[in-house]
Amino acid sequence: MKKILSMVISAFVAMTMVAGCGSKPSEESGKPVLRVGTEIGYPPMEYFDEDGATPIGYDIEVAYALGEELGMEVEIIDTAWDGIFAGVDTDKYDVIISCVSWTEERDAAYNLSKTYVANAPVLVVPKDSDIADI
Repeated sequence: MKKILSMVISAFVAMTMVAGCGSKPSEESGKPVLRVGTEIGYPPMEYFDEDGATPIGYDIEVAYALGEELGMEVEIIDTAWDGIFAGVDTDKYDVIISCVSWTEERDAAYNLSKTYVANAPVLVVPKDSDIADI
C-alpha cells in the first residue's frame, strides 16, 4: 500500500511542480495552499467522518500526503461531480483527487496520474438466483 501511495504522490508531485499549483499562502502557516477538488460522498474513497464535517477516506489521505510531500497546506473543496472538471478548468482548485477514472477524453484534456485503484463493476445476486452470468 505504501508503494502505491508513494507512486501516486510522485506522479502528483511531478504534475503539480509543472503546473505551479497553489494559491496564496495560508495565513496560519505561511505555506502555499494546495486546493483539492473532490466529491465527498463516495466511501471509502471520500466521505465525512462521524462529525458530519471532517472529510476522510483514501483520496483525502492521498491529498494530505501530497500536501506534505510538497510542503503545502491542503484545502479540501467539496464539489458536485457534474462540475468537478469545470472547477479545475476555472482555477477553483488546483487538482482533482476524487476517484477519477481514466478516459481518452480526460487523458487528452488533463495531466493524469497513473492509476492507483483498480476496480471492476460486478452484478450481485443471491446464490439461488436464476441469473448465473451476463
